Amino acid sequence: MDDLLFRVALFMVKGVGPSRYRLLINRFGSPQNVFDASLSELSELVTQRVAKGIKGFDIGKAEGVLRRTEEIGAQIIALDSPEYPERLKPYSYSPPLLWVKGDLSCLNGLTIGIVGTRRPDSYGIRATKKITSALVDSGFTVVSGGAVGIDTVAHRTALEHNGKTVAVLGSGLDVPYPWHNRELFSKISESGALVSEFPPGTKPNAENFPKRNRIISALSDGLVVIEAGRTSGALLTARWALEQGKEIFSLPGPFDSEKSIGTNRLIKEGAKPITEIQDILEEFGLVEEKKHEEISLSGREKEVFDALGYEPIHIDKLTEKTGMEVTEVLGILLGLELKGLVTQIPGKYFVKAV
Repeated sequence: MDDLLFRVALFMVKGVGPSRYRLLINRFGSPQNVFDASLSELSELVTQRVAKGIKGFDIGKAEGVLRRTEEIGAQIIALDSPEYPERLKPYSYSPPLLWVKGDLSCLNGLTIGIVGTRRPDSYGIRATKKITSALVDSGFTVVSGGAVGIDTVAHRTALEHNGKTVAVLGSGLDVPYPWHNRELFSKISESGALVSEFPPGTKPNAENFPKRNRIISALSDGLVVIEAGRTSGALLTARWALEQGKEIFSLPGPFDSEKSIGTNRLIKEGAKPITEIQDILEEFGLVEEKKHEEISLSGREKEVFDALGYEPIHIDKLTEKTGMEVTEVLGILLGLELKGLVTQIPGKYFVKAV
């Protein structure tokens, strides 16, 4: 306990980031020895301000964090622990400590990150549900950031399909953000895991989320970006994934959609476009080399299917585009739905299935 106490204390000292944390322990041998070192010894490795912060640190604050960690049923996993996620270990910015609540095995199995805009349209929501359910059914644990929008849809869909999901938070585990997702986070901790590099009590400050993004990508074998605007945080996660050598998958969208600017740009830059679930599964060797036979369409079926897009279109517009009677178009659409090629949306709107 004493070792963990001093690990937490050193972690909490302002100005001691991951690199300095490791530097200090490598020099002095243990976290407690760091606190026992003289001001002059510390100043040889860190700035005077940081050295004074170490010498003046109130150890009672670390004791409070340990108590709170126990109260919320979480664990603290140190970088040198065998339980620390292997994927996260190699980086200079790997957090020295992780707070985890839930099933630790989720962090080391087959994982996929799913991220996207906080304000998805019907296309993004539908795609997230379909992609997430297929990946969960194929054995993936879904990693995301717990935010509103695509993150929430991915987490919920994984749980609905009895799969495992990991939420990486940009706050302490006892400060759920967004607040209205607290019940979702509770469910995630029961079958998956909540992860944070921030001690309990840490508020969801804006500067925490870029840090969280690098953990999402590091914990994932690959990253799926569903919808992302020009400045979406999902693009930052994709940048981290690229730097970490992860495979990036991006959902193409309409060229004039603000929500697809980022995903379409990722594809131009080399991300793998998602045109079907097999695009992801094949990358991980989860699909047999033998391809599924193409679904054959009659002339009329192909005409209706080609008139559809990835944005909802009303039945009246379809009949106008095809020149067919409403009853004939509806009959063809039903057949296309049964083949898994079309999805109907309330209000007699139809879209191509992802």
